[in-house]
Amino acid sequence: MGMGNIKLLLLAFFLIVIVANGCWEEERNALLELQANIMSSNGELLVDWEGYNANGFIDCCFWESVKCSLETGRVIKLSLGSERFGSGDDWRFNASLFLPFKSLQFLLLSNRNIIGWTKNEGFSKLSQLPNLIEVDLQFNPIHPKVLLSSLCSISSLEVLKLGADADTSFSIPTTYNSSISSNINSTYEIVAIFAI
Repeated sequence: MGMGNIKLLLLAFFLIVIVANGCWEEERNALLELQANIMSSNGELLVDWEGYNANGFIDCCFWESVKCSLETGRVIKLSLGSERFGSGDDWRFNASLFLPFKSLQFLLLSNRNIIGWTKNEGFSKLSQLPNLIEVDLQFNPIHPKVLLSSLCSISSLEVLKLGADADTSFSIPTTYNSSISSNINSTYEIVAIFAI
């Protein structure tokens, strides 16, 4: 058996192990807790993850709005924006609900009606997610400058989407504002979209 065949067999075995195990239990539980938090704070049903879980569809990697790594089974993308169910009243963000997703790279929260955050649970706490490279907070009523100042502490962040008007896209140079840019790593740009 050639080296190529051995690699192929190992890859197939690895994928079978991941598919058999599904998503990590701590991440599945975190998704259910996130859903409960949003429903209790504004009455809005994010997606029916509890329904999936209750019906025995417990592999959260196949749940709506969730994407997992094929290699690790960890959640790498949460697409929680745009769709609205229920009353959709104001939501106060709680960063701790996202901390179990250690491999999270993309957090899409556009149009979530985020007006602020619960005490000590602001966006800066997301700096504990070492792989987070994109955050989309467009179409939320919180002021972009407030978001920018709290998100600049995330050293892994490459793309930040703020505001509401896609026609006003621009790059924020590291000299944008000395009080903000002092926390921005000069090796990348944050792309922001502001309503003007």
